[in-house]
Amino acid sequence: MAAIDSAKRQRQASADLTGQPLAPEGSVYNPGEQQMLAQFSASLPQPPARGLFQVRTAGDDVLHAPKRIVTTPDTDLIDFMLIMLDDDRQRVLIKVSTHY
Repeated sequence: MAAIDSAKRQRQASADLTGQPLAPEGSVYNPGEQQMLAQFSASLPQPPARGLFQVRTAGDDVLHAPKRIVTTPDTDLIDFMLIMLDDDRQRVLIKVSTHY
């Protein structure tokens, strides 16, 4: 879900387009996979102990593509909305992620 592969491809495509070399991996301009995963994980709301979740996405055409529900969020999602229902606290938690 964290779109790590997409981010890496985008940085490489940008470097190829501009003719500039990629910054060293692990730097602020070219974070490594573990850095990106840690940053993504820190941005997620704390999952409830008991409840439901749903992930919706429209892929890379968020304005025009039909929205779909992702039942196994193990793919590289570019734009998505994660909704979690916390049964115990009776709250809805929402995380929206975009990569532009």
